Amino acid sequence: MLEVSFNSLEGPIPSELFNGTTLIGLDLSNNYLTGSIPLQIGGLIQLLRLDISFNKLSGQVPLSFGECVELSSLRLRSNMLNGSIPRSFSNLKSIEQIDLSQNSLVGKIPEFFANMDYLQQLDLSMNYFEGPIPTGGIFQNHSAVNLEGNDELCASAATTLYQFPVCTTTSAVGSKKNALLLVKVIPPVAIALISFICFVVTLLKRRQAETTTCYKETMKKISYGDIVKATNWLSPINKISSSRTGSIYIGRFEFDTDLVAIKLFHLEENGARDSFATECEVLRNTRHRNLVKAVTVCSTVDPENNEFKAIVFDFMANGSLDMWVHPKLHHNSPKRVLSLGQRLRIAMDVALALDYMHNQLTPPLIHCDLKPGNVLLDYDMTARVGDFGSARFLPSTPGSPEDLVGVEGTIGYVAPSTAWDTKFHQDVMFMVLESSF
Repeated sequence: MLEVSFNSLEGPIPSELFNGTTLIGLDLSNNYLTGSIPLQIGGLIQLLRLDISFNKLSGQVPLSFGECVELSSLRLRSNMLNGSIPRSFSNLKSIEQIDLSQNSLVGKIPEFFANMDYLQQLDLSMNYFEGPIPTGGIFQNHSAVNLEGNDELCASAATTLYQFPVCTTTSAVGSKKNALLLVKVIPPVAIALISFICFVVTLLKRRQAETTTCYKETMKKISYGDIVKATNWLSPINKISSSRTGSIYIGRFEFDTDLVAIKLFHLEENGARDSFATECEVLRNTRHRNLVKAVTVCSTVDPENNEFKAIVFDFMANGSLDMWVHPKLHHNSPKRVLSLGQRLRIAMDVALALDYMHNQLTPPLIHCDLKPGNVLLDYDMTARVGDFGSARFLPSTPGSPEDLVGVEGTIGYVAPSTAWDTKFHQDVMFMVLESSF
């Protein structure tokens, strides 16, 4: 058996992987694999379980799958596969689970699925299948089949439980043709009027969608249960870091394919509620490419009726700057070296973030806890400043002695020098460059 799921593997699946005919289990899911599925997969004649879900594979489903006659579980979920389901799938007599959801598969659903005696779960949702839904076999068990998102499917009288429209009969098709013929003789003036109305309605909907896109993207509704499932029931393996006021977990929601970072606040600790409120206020009033982006916020109670608060962020694949410049302090972090060019770009990114907070926001914002651990690096090593639990907006009167009263950072905090607003950008340069050598 070979399992390499939840990594960052890229490129095509090597065909040499399928030379071992004794392989009975293969899991390549949750990576960034591209290209098509190798035809040599049929060589795994003893394969029982195959999972290559949540990748970026494209092309058609290989006919050679039919040669894996011992296969009991096949999961190809969330890729970019196209074409139709090959007829060779009918050879999979021992199959128990098939998941082809969230792809771009087309055509009719094959009738042979109804003849698979051991098939217990079939997920074909979020594709482009069309035509009638087969009857008999697994299709008689509504809970075992998922066809959601295939808008062109229709149901016969025997499969009306699937909530799809009933397939049209020959007479209904004839009536529809007569109706279309009648539409063609409508006076041109009426057609022009309808077209104009449709154009106006479409334009108004598009403008409304543009104004609400940001709101919809940042206000995904999640529950306590969603967060628990996404973090594998708050498993220590999923925990990235922890502080007095909160812990950060890596996770993935069932309704999404992207990894996220989930910050859970320790509300029993003094100051945790204030930290949550401050971070929400900052994230609500800021928007910059060098600041971390919040996906959504969850404020609810757990099953024991205890208060529960969390913020969900985009996952930063390359961790924090502290993990790069001080790898010895992070035992799970591989030893990596930043090039001079990368250090300069990171310093520039952080300086741009500070310039935005200090000089472009009204009122200005002070981070109050800027340190390498709070500078995060995304997939392309773009730096993003995060953790605004200690931040504060300056009062309306600049230069007042109350501006920095009570400002305290955590361990590793890079304190500003005098004349902080102009000098702090230089501090950032020294923070990145000096700590790297």
